[in-house]
Amino acid sequence: MTFHEFGRLLKRHLIWFIVFPCLGAGAIYYFMRDEVKVYKTKATLYTGFTSGYSLRSAEENFHVDYSGVSNAFDNVLTTLNSNQTLYEVGVRLLTQHLYLKKPAERELSVTSFQKLQQAIPASLRQTLISSGIPDSTRAQINRMAQSPTDNPIRKLLFGGTDYSADVIGKKLKSSRRGGSDMLDLDYEAEDPAIAQQTLNLAIIELNERYSSLKRSETTPVVNYYEENAKAAKKRLDQAEAKLKAFNVQHDVLNFEDELKTRSTTRDALVSEYNEEVMRSKAAKAARDALGQRMTQGGTLLKINTQLTDKQAELTAAESQLINARANNQPQSVLDQHQAKVNQVSSELKQIAQNYFAADNSAESIPKLTLINGWLDKVLAYEESAARLDIVKKRMDDYLVESAKFPPLESEQRQLTRDMDVAEKEYMTLVQSLNQATTHRQDISIDGSLSVLDPPVFSLTPQPPKRWLFMAIGAGAGLVIALLLAAFRTLADKRVNSTEQAEQRIGSPITALFPTVKKFAINLRASRAATSMFEQVANAINIAIEQRSTPPIRP
Repeated sequence: MTFHEFGRLLKRHLIWFIVFPCLGAGAIYYFMRDEVKVYKTKATLYTGFTSGYSLRSAEENFHVDYSGVSNAFDNVLTTLNSNQTLYEVGVRLLTQHLYLKKPAERELSVTSFQKLQQAIPASLRQTLISSGIPDSTRAQINRMAQSPTDNPIRKLLFGGTDYSADVIGKKLKSSRRGGSDMLDLDYEAEDPAIAQQTLNLAIIELNERYSSLKRSETTPVVNYYEENAKAAKKRLDQAEAKLKAFNVQHDVLNFEDELKTRSTTRDALVSEYNEEVMRSKAAKAARDALGQRMTQGGTLLKINTQLTDKQAELTAAESQLINARANNQPQSVLDQHQAKVNQVSSELKQIAQNYFAADNSAESIPKLTLINGWLDKVLAYEESAARLDIVKKRMDDYLVESAKFPPLESEQRQLTRDMDVAEKEYMTLVQSLNQATTHRQDISIDGSLSVLDPPVFSLTPQPPKRWLFMAIGAGAGLVIALLLAAFRTLADKRVNSTEQAEQRIGSPITALFPTVKKFAINLRASRAATSMFEQVANAINIAIEQRSTPPIRP
């Protein structure tokens, strides 16, 4: 469709483009002639999800998870718009209004107060507030709201009133302000006091429910890690007790150090044993050498004994000789005694010579020195033999104990490994428990949302929306008029242009004749018709001429 054709279309249906928008705007104006004034209040909450300071943000290498921040905002908005949150807001608002004895501008308007008095009988109202405790009243309201029978409380909380969760959800708007930590809330109502109180109660309920959800989320995690940490600590204590009992039982602290000590001890024992063997052999050799010389010492002692005996025998013989002379014995007896004295004296002389030879030979050692040296070597050999037995016993004990070490070392390594595994498990659980506890403490400290701009009492109603809806109605009427005009144009089968005529007859148009109702030479239409007739005649003559004249061959 060309611009000219569109203009013709508008010209033909101009009345439609005027009437339909006017009808739409007029209908909107009529139905909205009694538009109610609406008051709107706003509030801003600071969440601190991105830039807030908390226990976790104070940790080293802490990074902001922006996807987690977006998820946190979604959780807050979902919690705010949940049916249970909106229901609790309605119950709190109704509880506050039940305690009002008269309307007040900042608490409840006259109209809203009268509607509440009509909805709840005085007797029921008195029963609900008889305790004077808002929590008790709220509990009674909840019981009546959950009652299967119909009652005024159910009508208020589940009907189309300001206390209904559906109405509150439709009027409560929430959104995140750009990429900041701010959350914008707004609420509108016919009563400015209800708008302010509803938004304020919505913030309180949101903080309580969101904090409760976060705490309930962390409490099972903390309990899980606490129980597992206790069990891991018990296993660690048992492993430590087993290792301690093993070390006490076998009198060892560390087998690696013990092996090093025992290796040193073994070398010392072997060295001591070898030295003691050498000392023992040396003492034995010295003792044997002195023993050989002590043989000569034994002859000397024997000679000394014989000398003493001969001296005694000589004394006895001389005594007998003296007694015989004193008693005037016969000469034969005296000769006999004299002979014996001479014999004993001769034997005594020989013994004295032997004693002198034994005591003064070149290979002899003085008797006292020889005996002392022999006794020293005997004692040294006996001591060495005793020490050698002790060292040998120590080496045997060492070998017996060393034979027990490989299985004991393996057992201790297993016990140590069990203790290390239990310790690592316990430390990992303690670290996880600390993180979970920090997260829970972080929620308890900074879990609630801070109110940056609290809801205010609105004194000015919202601008009326009548003119906006009237403009929308007029636009809808204009669209309807355009649709009807387009439908009429498409349904029209008349020829309205030369293009349509050429398309239908399949031949080009030679001339167009205007409609001439009354022919007159001075009329423009008449002159145009005459000109068109001449043009048609000329076209016919040219066509006849072209057909009668044969074509010129080249």
